[in-house]
Amino acid sequence: MRLRVALLVLAATATALSACSSSGGQHTGSGSFEVRPLIIPGLHTTNPRPNPFGSLHVPATEEIYALSTRRQQAALNAALRSVDCAHPPTLSGSADRVLCDKQSDAFLLGAPIFTGHDVTKAVPIPPNDSTAQWGVQLTLTSTGNDKLNQWTTKHHSVAQSGEFNDIQTSPKPPCGLRLPTSCSAFLAYISNDTVVTVPVTFAPTISVVTVQGAFNEASATRFANEIAG
Repeated sequence: MRLRVALLVLAATATALSACSSSGGQHTGSGSFEVRPLIIPGLHTTNPRPNPFGSLHVPATEEIYALSTRRQQAALNAALRSVDCAHPPTLSGSADRVLCDKQSDAFLLGAPIFTGHDVTKAVPIPPNDSTAQWGVQLTLTSTGNDKLNQWTTKHHSVAQSGEFNDIQTSPKPPCGLRLPTSCSAFLAYISNDTVVTVPVTFAPTISVVTVQGAFNEASATRFANEIAG
C-alpha cells in the first residue's frame, strides 16, 4: 500500500462546523459505511484471478492468523495479491471481508466494529495546529461508542514514535502480533465497498473520532456525506 498520511485522532468533544455537515437524531449514517479491523497487512494486487481464496481457511482475527502455519499464511498472502479489486471475493461462512482501496491494495478485514447506523454526525474538519491535513469527524451513538471503545481499549499502539507516530501512514512497515504494532490496531474505514483509509489507533476512544488521511477539502466533504448517507 502506498504511504499515505492516516491518523486516528481521539477527542472528547466535537468541533462545531456550520457548513458541509451531516447530522440528525438517533443516527444518520449510511449502511454502506463500516469500520473493520485489519487482520493482515494490506498487499498490492498483482495477478487478479477469480475466487483466489477458494477453499482456504480464512482467519477471523489476527490472533488466529498468527497461529496458522507458514504455508497457510503464504497461501493467504498469495490469495490477497490475486484479488480482482473490481469484483472482491465473497468469503462463504465468514464475517470477514476482502476489499481494496483506490490504489488496488487489497485488505483482509475482520467483522465490523461499527457501521454508518452507529454515526449521529459526520463533518469535514479543516487543518489545525495538530495536523496539516483535512479530516472527517464522527460522533457516534452510545452503542457505537461502546463497541469502538471496547475494541480500541484492547487494540491500540502504545508508542507514538519511530515508524508509528503522529503522522502515521498505512500499515507499512508490516504490522503483526510479533511486531511492535499489531494489525488489530489498524481500522479500515470503508465507504461503498472501497477502503478509504486505514489509520492506526493510539489510545482508547472516548466519544468523537476524527479520521485523517489523504484528504483535501473536497474529498473530506465527500467522505462525510457518504458516511451520513
